[in-house]
Amino acid sequence: MVVMVSFPFLLLHAQPIRITATLDSTNYLIGDWIRIQISAAHSGNTKMLWNYPQMIRSENFEKLSESAIDSIQQKDFLTENKIITVTTFDTGVLSIPPIICYFQQNGSTDSAITAALSVYVSTVKTDTSAAARSIKPPFEIPVPGRSVWWYVIPLVSFVIIALAGWYFLVEKRSRRKLIITKPGDLRLPHEKAFDSIRELEELKPWEQNQVKDYYVKITQVLREYIETGLDLPALENTTQEIIASLQSRSLDKGLLQQLNYDLSMADLVKFAKEQPTAPDHLQILKTVKEFVEKTHPSIQLPVQEGSPA
Repeated sequence: MVVMVSFPFLLLHAQPIRITATLDSTNYLIGDWIRIQISAAHSGNTKMLWNYPQMIRSENFEKLSESAIDSIQQKDFLTENKIITVTTFDTGVLSIPPIICYFQQNGSTDSAITAALSVYVSTVKTDTSAAARSIKPPFEIPVPGRSVWWYVIPLVSFVIIALAGWYFLVEKRSRRKLIITKPGDLRLPHEKAFDSIRELEELKPWEQNQVKDYYVKITQVLREYIETGLDLPALENTTQEIIASLQSRSLDKGLLQQLNYDLSMADLVKFAKEQPTAPDHLQILKTVKEFVEKTHPSIQLPVQEGSPA
């Protein structure tokens, strides 16, 4: 039995794209592999960003793997298929949550989600009406006569293991004497961010043909600052989710709009091999620095006991 759930959505400039999610069956045993096929049918000017990992946001299901992309050309349309394999150890009627798929169309990046899928997971059935069977008695295995080696070999093995353990402990203690304890990083989140930004300003990775690596680092600096300094989820969230969470704060709308533009461009560089210009490299650096300057809280970390004030 094949279950197909279709989720039609946006029409960008009269160019349709259709996302569907299908299952091989709706009935599974506990621990079975559940194959979810994601299909995206779209026109030639649309590019699926499969490099964005499809997340299964559910405590009931565990993601096992993702397959390679299988493409089928159909006249003016291209159909791309991917299989996501999950499993579960819960039973009953369970719901596979919607899956987010990202795509690029007409120069902009957007996303769509599939509909939720329902499956029934049961345990292995046992026949309780069958008669109980008796347990077979233990049987003996004939053992040949023991020689002196039966006692010598275990004794020698024990001595070797004891000597090896003693040597390991002595060696470990001698190594501990050479370890120098380093103090913890007492920098505030915004101080760490500024140090990383200054390092990128000095190194200028884009001049060494390290454009993608540069955008990965600058966005990582921003995400770590938002998560540790502003106490907002950012390390595992998408750009759209980060901007949505920042909109709840009293931030300058122009700065937030510029941040959204720069992060979206960084996503295209990392996942769609976009080639930004030299002013773009400097602009995202300027935007991140300005964002940290205007949002960092004026707090101080507690001084640890024994450390200088």
